[in-house]
Amino acid sequence: MGANEFVRELTAYITALDVARVPAATLDNARLHAFDSAAAIHAGGLTSEGKLTTGVLCKLMPNGGPAAEAARLCVSGRLTECDDIDLWSCTTPGAVVLPVALAATTLGKVSAETFMAGIIAGYQMMACLGGAANGPSIVYGARWPTYLGGAMTAAATLGKIIGLSEQRLLHALAIAASMTTGNAGRIATEPTSRWITLGCAVQAGMTAAIGAADGLQGDEGIFATCFDLEPERMGDWANMSPALDRVGLKPYHSSRQALATTEAFASLLREESIDGQAIEAIQVFPQAQYSAMIDRVKQPRSKGETRSIRYQLALAAFYPDELYDIERSVIHTAEPRVARLMNSVTVTNSEPLTALYPRVWAGTAQVKTNGKTFERELLHPRGDVENPLTWNDIEKKWTTAFRFVPATLTIDALEELARKDDAAGLRSALLG
Repeated sequence: MGANEFVRELTAYITALDVARVPAATLDNARLHAFDSAAAIHAGGLTSEGKLTTGVLCKLMPNGGPAAEAARLCVSGRLTECDDIDLWSCTTPGAVVLPVALAATTLGKVSAETFMAGIIAGYQMMACLGGAANGPSIVYGARWPTYLGGAMTAAATLGKIIGLSEQRLLHALAIAASMTTGNAGRIATEPTSRWITLGCAVQAGMTAAIGAADGLQGDEGIFATCFDLEPERMGDWANMSPALDRVGLKPYHSSRQALATTEAFASLLREESIDGQAIEAIQVFPQAQYSAMIDRVKQPRSKGETRSIRYQLALAAFYPDELYDIERSVIHTAEPRVARLMNSVTVTNSEPLTALYPRVWAGTAQVKTNGKTFERELLHPRGDVENPLTWNDIEKKWTTAFRFVPATLTIDALEELARKDDAAGLRSALLG
């Protein structure tokens, strides 16, 4: 199957999606992801990075509008590095899908059923595109899978909510594809322009959906020229449960690549009552695909660099609550105990775990202390669908994270709105 046929099948699937036939567990999962994404948007928008980046959008579009709103919400949620992630495609759908679904409420009344349909459709588009594009491999090269699928995912989400026909939705996706590159560059210094890049993709996708609704035409054969897709990677996706059901959540601020090793190390500290200052050596065994990525920074000096595996382990040992700190305004690298622990870390690829990628993103931590050696291998950290976070877990996650930003909303208020599928209420709460 070629790219054009694949996108046509996705279009047919999304158009035919009927919330009345979606399992109740999937609908509740959609609400949980909306809750987590809404909390991420609120927290991210209050950080210095969030204010700077969304401020650029406000200067260009001071009068707002749905596409501008969605872009700001997308930026705020994605920069937290606390948003959800699909391992199969290496995409973060929630940061794109929920902002579009919320902004759609300014175009007309959005019922609870329509809100749910838009969310499920958006997750399907993002996960299937990223999977067919081999997201878990291309992410370490020149392309960013979430950005690659961002415009088309926004178009699919909005298109489903406003009720585009199959033909009109295909035109919307074609228009969105014409505004897609997927190449975001590797920005080594901060503040990064990465998040605004994704926000602009969201705007492009919403423009495509509204344009198609008003009769604009797209090239229905464009997908093969815009994307290097291998649809067979997705298997019989149309007969599987919705892609949303395999999208995981994060327990705190972290790259997903570093999460399993960090969690394995933290479990050793708890279960073996290890004193971080008594640690003699730490050896971690990540998967080869991303070991260089998580260990590229030895002494972090910026927020982005604090997601390196060495610093994450130091936080787990000495400042565990700061794993939830998305602002990272205080960096402890100058502390002797922190520097000592980071310098004790050795990173060695694990061949057995490497063979499991990308279906499993795993890690092993080995700790030497007081003449003893302890080791933990972790295949599924908290948040994976095999080890899921509950509503209560998400509440605790964001209650802790909100302590590090000047939160103006309560986590209970966001939870109540998400449970009620209240898109307009969530939008109003997040935008003030």
